[in-house]
Amino acid sequence: MEKTTTQELLAQAEKICAQRNVRLTPQRLEVLRLMSLQDGAISAYDLLDLLREAEPQAKPPTVYRALDFLLEQGFVHKVESTNSYVLCHLFDQPTHTSAMFICDRCGAVKEECAE
Repeated sequence: MEKTTTQELLAQAEKICAQRNVRLTPQRLEVLRLMSLQDGAISAYDLLDLLREAEPQAKPPTVYRALDFLLEQGFVHKVESTNSYVLCHLFDQPTHTSAMFICDRCGAVKEECAE
């Protein structure tokens, strides 16, 4: 995916969800928006802290359910080695193979198309 604004990315996600006939709820959309503002991977609990700024009543299951949905739709990836999540920058491509590069020093995660 070329550089896009957060609004363009969210609009693309909404379009994909409509085509797939799945529901992108306001909470799921907000979690995706928060992830799009991150420079790299983020833990579920760090996402929860950010979500609570707008929704103080948010609980861990709220974030985990949203992340599960976003994972199923291919909008995010789970970085198992750091137990964190990162936005998929190729989610507009129906199928793709990518590799995640994780910096040993700072923990930054970069996705590269492997094809």
